[in-house]
Amino acid sequence: MGILDDSPLEGTYGIERVLYPAPLGHIVDETDYSAAIKQVQENCHTWGGAFNVMAPAARGGSEPDPCWTELLRSSRLHAVAGNGVIQPPGEPTALSRDVFGTMFLDDVRNDPTLLTVLAWSNKSTRDERRPVLDASRVAVDNPWHLAYLGIWGSLPTTFDTFELEVGRLAPDATYESVLRFSDDPFEPDADHLLKSLRSAEMPAARYSSCFLSYTSGSLGSQFNSTPTLPIRGYTAADFGPNVIVVYEPGNVSDLCLLWQLRAVSGLASGFPLAIPASEDVSSIALRWVRDYAPHLWGMRDLKCAFVSTSVPLQELEQLAEATPHFHAINWWEVVRPAPGCGIWSSAVANFSNGVAKLPSITEVDESTLTRSVLEQIGFRLSLRVSVHGKRLPRSNTMNTESYFGPRYNDGAIVQASTRRDFVDVRYPTGIDVMHAVVMDRGLTCRLSTPGRIASQLVAQIGSVDELTWLCSPLVTKLIDELTTRRGQSYIKRRLAAFLQEPDNGSIESSARAELVLDRINRALGGPEDDEDRSDVAYSVIQRHLGSRDAALAWLDWAERRRLLLRGTLIECPECSYKGWRPMSDIAPPVICRGCTKEIEKPYKNESLNYRYRAGEVLVRAHSADVLSHLFAQRYFDHLYSSGDGDSFIYGSYPGVEFLDDAGSVIGEADVLLVTMDGGLVVGECKTRAGGLTEDELAKLWRVCDALDASASFVATLDSSAKCNEIWRTRSVTGRPHFALTAEHLYEFTPVNAVGDKPLEWREHYRPYGAKSREANEAEIVEEFAKHLGNMSSWQDTFRLPGWRLPKRD
Repeated sequence: MGILDDSPLEGTYGIERVLYPAPLGHIVDETDYSAAIKQVQENCHTWGGAFNVMAPAARGGSEPDPCWTELLRSSRLHAVAGNGVIQPPGEPTALSRDVFGTMFLDDVRNDPTLLTVLAWSNKSTRDERRPVLDASRVAVDNPWHLAYLGIWGSLPTTFDTFELEVGRLAPDATYESVLRFSDDPFEPDADHLLKSLRSAEMPAARYSSCFLSYTSGSLGSQFNSTPTLPIRGYTAADFGPNVIVVYEPGNVSDLCLLWQLRAVSGLASGFPLAIPASEDVSSIALRWVRDYAPHLWGMRDLKCAFVSTSVPLQELEQLAEATPHFHAINWWEVVRPAPGCGIWSSAVANFSNGVAKLPSITEVDESTLTRSVLEQIGFRLSLRVSVHGKRLPRSNTMNTESYFGPRYNDGAIVQASTRRDFVDVRYPTGIDVMHAVVMDRGLTCRLSTPGRIASQLVAQIGSVDELTWLCSPLVTKLIDELTTRRGQSYIKRRLAAFLQEPDNGSIESSARAELVLDRINRALGGPEDDEDRSDVAYSVIQRHLGSRDAALAWLDWAERRRLLLRGTLIECPECSYKGWRPMSDIAPPVICRGCTKEIEKPYKNESLNYRYRAGEVLVRAHSADVLSHLFAQRYFDHLYSSGDGDSFIYGSYPGVEFLDDAGSVIGEADVLLVTMDGGLVVGECKTRAGGLTEDELAKLWRVCDALDASASFVATLDSSAKCNEIWRTRSVTGRPHFALTAEHLYEFTPVNAVGDKPLEWREHYRPYGAKSREANEAEIVEEFAKHLGNMSSWQDTFRLPGWRLPKRD
């Protein structure tokens, strides 16, 4: 996470490569069970076809149910086949771009086929391969047929002549020539189904992905906790693979649901499973739990779910009440894209201007598949490249095929070659990604002027994490003093005293006074020229930071980042001109800017008294009123940063304007967070609490509605004691909304600890390392000064080997 920028990748990065046969999407007639059986056979006949998506639809319609359409849209599909079921309006290319994000074809050939891969592989012989479990051994009229079909899969017995010719196979080639089929007698039931997945035999669905690795979808929290920010699809992750499909026999939609759940689970040896509604569902489910069918992870209670497209939710709820550990949920809450199968490997790539040249096939790929297989499977291979620490968020705009570059889904996806060629992989910038996520909502965006100023400040200091050096109430006051015009502070003090006199300094009058002062400060603006800027002595900085060690450490940091400029005052004896000069201009001869004569003795003989001025970037940031934006970004950055470089929040930007199709600005976000699930979190930030009004809040709600935001927040540098009731207003739509005050933004090291609620309203500060103890502002300031001196040495621990670090008592 960090501030999004428009700089292309440069330099060396670790990458993850996945070479895989691109999966397909198939539309199936929701009323034709025999056609669905044939489609399962076609899936198992296709190499990697266990991860094909089957979506039910009404014959003659224009597209499937919105949930299935979104699944097709968000998966990494090479093409979507209508199979004569749906009749899309307009040109197929328009449908592929606007609805499915990929090619829409009436029919798609199985290329490469599992039969081709097995026939040409020299890694094992027929007798060495595990026997196949095929659902064709279960009678179609048996209530358990759907469960066996969705879990075992099935292989076809007849083949298209063209497929055999393309694979250079004999006209009489069959799966019996390359595989052994299990012929042990069995009675289809719940116990046999689970036991078969743990036997020495292998289901046809797993065989379809032979020589390939596959993984399961993401899992929920390791503990009994809920996410602090809403996550799209979290219900599916929270239950993980622990789902049972309760179905009516012959229901095509339930078959498609089971097939997708199995793909998401990585074809697990336990849940997800399926039970016909006519059976004793509760008893079977408990028996499966006792036989360790669920997947357990973390230190959390077991949670399992009943789902169905054919059995009403009310009946599922009754089943759940009679079955410990089980809940009844809507089927669409567990449907999500499968990670897929492929050959995973790690490598190092050198990017230049955002582009890396990578080998299409590596030695790892060739040793896994063998050269003989690679020569036969053609060009139906895709290569997905993800940069470590820079995985891409979910976005339908990026996941759309284009003639002008690769598509993006978790990483960059390009067409691979079976020869030893090279492919160019272009990786998008952070701003590119932000534009794509906003375009998913039918809008466009542009960077605001305050946002550009704030990003310049972060770029100058190095990272969002470096803002910790500024996160103290006294440092904020020091910045105020450094960036005001000369003489302005005196006027503001007198005006503040005058405004607060009538009401004896009540909270309400104080808030009004601060609001007036804030508006006056904006009207006056920052210093317009060099002579108009304030400068302070070292003693002022030490007074603000509390100790000599803290002041020296902070000065060293600020000067290195060019936030402060060191100089001294000169005085001309001829014209009495007094002015500040930077260190680069103090060497003789010193020319007076008043009379233009050389000053023979510009400095006093006994010493050179240093005085400090704010750098241009800091002055502009203060004038643009963006410190609250940056401190809010830092707070979220600390909460959601991850040690492995990947975070739930992809990135953020401190000032974005949103435009409609006509190019008109419909709103602005002071902070925009882009999350990995493709969500947006919108923030409104105010330096003073009095700046948040009903009108400002109404604007925030309108922007959130237009963006379909996951959550929103307001932030201020004032303490909660200065915030009126409007700061506790909840969203009328039920969207999660948070208020961050000084008690949040000045926290030294925010941590998203298990069981904590870091985004809830606070009335007290949190001291460093003691989340359960309350503190006041004076303690926080003292603690900040104490840690300033340690921060430089603490950062050295990441640069020096252990034997060079100072020994501790």
